[in-house]
Amino acid sequence: MTIIKRIKLRYLLFLKKLWLRVFLNLFLINRDFKFFKSMASETMTFTALSELTGLRGGNLLFHIQKLLESDLILQRHERGDYMITEKGYNLLIMLSNFKKYLKK
Repeated sequence: MTIIKRIKLRYLLFLKKLWLRVFLNLFLINRDFKFFKSMASETMTFTALSELTGLRGGNLLFHIQKLLESDLILQRHERGDYMITEKGYNLLIMLSNFKKYLKK
């Protein structure tokens, strides 16, 4: 096997592992995925997200903050509803397609 083929193979394995990490971190963790699915069709209040995920106070805020920092969701006003961004929606579609691919 040539060096270039080895590099390509290692790169593909790296990408596969990266996708798996993204999948496990964002898709299989139900709380974050529930955020995406629920916000794909409507905005959600902090209270509604709390009821949906079962998280309270600081625990819920931690997850929301991570999604905000990643530009996957946004808050409409300082005390307003949360909604999915275009980036978050595209990620939701991509992960849904990835899940379908894994079921084949």
